[in-house]
Amino acid sequence: MILSRLTLTNFGVFRGRQSISLLPQKGKPIILIGGKNGAGKTTFLEAIRLCFYGSQGLGFSSKEDYLKYLDSRIHTSASSIIQPNVASVTVEFQYSDFEAVHTYKVGRFWERRNTGKVHETLTVERNGKPLDDIAAEYWPEFVRDLIPLGVAQLFFFDGEKIQHLADDTSDQRELSDAMKALLGLDVVERLGADLEIYRSRVIKTLRNVDGGKDVEELAQELQHFENTLAELNKVRNGQEGAISDLRLQVRRLQDKITAQGGSFVRNRERLVHHRAVLETQIGQVEASLRERCAGLLPFTIVPHLCEQLGKQLLAEQMVTDSNSNTQVIKKTKNHVLGQLDISDFWTDFPKLLPATRKKLKTQIGKVFEEMVTTNNGNHAEVIHQLSPILVRQLTGWLDSTTELKKTIRQECMELERLNRELHRVEEELRKVPPDELLKPLLEELQNLNVELAEAGKNAVLTDDKIKNAELELAVVQRRYTQSVEKLASRATEGSRVQLVPKIQHVLDDFKAALLSKKLIRLQTDVTTSFNSLCRKKKSVREITINPDDYSVAFRSQDNRPIPKSQLSAGEKQIYAISMLWGLAKTSGRPLPIIIDTPLGRLDTDHRRLLTEHYFPFASHQVIILSTDSEIDQVYFRDLRQSISEAYRLDFSEEDHGTRINSGYFWNHINETDQITTHN
Repeated sequence: MILSRLTLTNFGVFRGRQSISLLPQKGKPIILIGGKNGAGKTTFLEAIRLCFYGSQGLGFSSKEDYLKYLDSRIHTSASSIIQPNVASVTVEFQYSDFEAVHTYKVGRFWERRNTGKVHETLTVERNGKPLDDIAAEYWPEFVRDLIPLGVAQLFFFDGEKIQHLADDTSDQRELSDAMKALLGLDVVERLGADLEIYRSRVIKTLRNVDGGKDVEELAQELQHFENTLAELNKVRNGQEGAISDLRLQVRRLQDKITAQGGSFVRNRERLVHHRAVLETQIGQVEASLRERCAGLLPFTIVPHLCEQLGKQLLAEQMVTDSNSNTQVIKKTKNHVLGQLDISDFWTDFPKLLPATRKKLKTQIGKVFEEMVTTNNGNHAEVIHQLSPILVRQLTGWLDSTTELKKTIRQECMELERLNRELHRVEEELRKVPPDELLKPLLEELQNLNVELAEAGKNAVLTDDKIKNAELELAVVQRRYTQSVEKLASRATEGSRVQLVPKIQHVLDDFKAALLSKKLIRLQTDVTTSFNSLCRKKKSVREITINPDDYSVAFRSQDNRPIPKSQLSAGEKQIYAISMLWGLAKTSGRPLPIIIDTPLGRLDTDHRRLLTEHYFPFASHQVIILSTDSEIDQVYFRDLRQSISEAYRLDFSEEDHGTRINSGYFWNHINETDQITTHN
């Protein structure tokens, strides 16, 4: 299936008729649609759900509420004198069956009549002609059979759906519903229920047989528990709807707060703390620089003089050493010559004549004189008259000036960086609006979050009640089945009622085998997707799904269990996207993916991984609805090779409506101008 065109007429924030081509080019699956908060991204996804599924796609249980919703979605503009009273959503798509590729056009039109009531019309065309071979009253079922609602939820989703699946308290229920829709298990369960109804009718005819009353009492008890369970599920569905509504209210209010500078308010404490840290660091660097200025810094300004001074001190040290050596040589000479003048010195040499002794003494004296002359070869002028200790200290200081210069340069660069960061933080703090402006909104947001937490708590309690009711129902069901089988065995031989338990066992085995087979593939796909999209590579070795209660378990590389609660918020988001991707792969259905604001809660690393490994490969057609802060210039450049078309939703304050224009926020891809807008 490929979505080829969406046309909106006076729907929500979209004014007039807006038509957008969604056909991807070969090898370029992405259609990128950008829009600021409030420009109509969520309305875009909502329009497709509405067109295909009507009230069921949006969760309305009563026709009255649905018609009120349709009435509220007719565009209104404060700048227009005449307000529209008609709206429509039309989706064109290509769908392949065993015969050929067909082009379908599904349109949903509604009108606010003079009586104030809203009248809705659904049209379905195939290959340019009305779908005459099917009665109009069955057109909604025909569309739902082409694209089952339960399956479509795995392909058309937004940030709220991701958050819901990432939530610790609701993923089991979401996964259970998704798998049943994916595998058609709801049909199997309905068949089992029909068989049970048939058997009950037959058993009623045997109520007067021995054991019949027991069966009837068990049937009543069973009916009681089924009613209780149905009521609990109804309550749970209502709670789920309330939670979704609260989440939507929170998101809209957060967007409103953000638009009025609320993000700065939420970050104020962090910014104030960060400013204090920066000021402390700046003070430390400045103190270090002052200390260095009071020390050897002046030497770094005159490196040539320092070099000359070092050479002079070295020469003076050599002169000093030479003078010391000369004194030692002279002292040694006088001592040796004095020893030669003592007659006892020559006792061991009695045969030496006095003339020879004198000549030997003269030669030894010359040797010492030559040593003195050689040692006095350094004629440098001694200026400073410093001790060797001071010379060594000064030389060490001079040698350290090179490293000192590097250190000071690094500290100056660090000081500049810190001051720039401080300036940025102070700018952000200046953007923080006054408390009195946002206080009512923040209080409302806090109240909504309290309601949301309470609703989540009640939902968990209801889930516990449902589990207990299911256990009690299973016990009664088992007793009832045993009694019915015993009673049915007394029926006429070959009666069809005796086949009911066998058929139900076959259905149960079929359901279990199908689940087991699909869950194995799903586990593999989800694990692979998670590890490719998660920043911590190979942090999870395996993700398993319990076929009984659909609980999800994580295991590390060393086979250690990882509670889902230990995953970071970003990792839970990646898990949810991986689960949706895995379910889409497991479905085997070639459907397009539409994803609204997918990156809002992710850090830069996870955003990069999604743009590299998910968006270009998620499906043959991927429609991304994004703000400019999600798919920014960096990620746009990374995705460019996979983008067929880029559009921009521009909301005009002047006419209070959104128009669809070609090109993303900063880049126009004018390969084909496939957008037409009409008033």
